[in-house]
This record gives sequence, C-alpha cells and structure tokens, in this order.
Amino acid sequence: MDRSYDALVVDDVGVLSGVREDDAAALERAVRTARAAGLRTGLLSNAGGCGRPEWPDLFDTVVLSGIAGVAKPDPEAFLLVA
Repeated sequence: MDRSYDALVVDDVGVLSGVREDDAAALERAVRTARAAGLRTGLLSNAGGCGRPEWPDLFDTVVLSGIAGVAKPDPEAFLLVA
C-alpha cells in the first residue's frame, strides 16, 4: 500500500494525558482549522481514553491502542489512524 500524507504529530510520547486547558484549546483550534481546509484528522492514543470528552467528535478517525491491540510506536498503530 502506497500512501502519501502530511501529518502534524502533536503527541508522540504520551504527554497529552495531563494536557492544560490552554493547550487543549490550541489543539482543538488547530484540528478545526485543518478540517475546515479539507484535511482529514485522526487521533491515536495509548492512553485509556481520548483525553477530553469532545475529542472523539472532533477527529475523523480515533484509534485507542487498548482497543486496537497495537500501540505507539508500532508502525501498525499509525497505519490504523492514517
């Protein structure tokens, strides 16, 4: 499978679990801006949930590693959200 895409990696080491309110707002603005520009968005999380209750509806694709059975940094996890 050959896929080309641009990605904004927001959290590659699991630091969003304690995200501050202003950081969460900035992330939400960035995702909404990307979607308004016609870009598809995805959230891949190794945490037990999506971070914030409204985030599942914010993204086109949400993959939780505990449900998917594969976690970051395994490349397969990133393919699931791509």
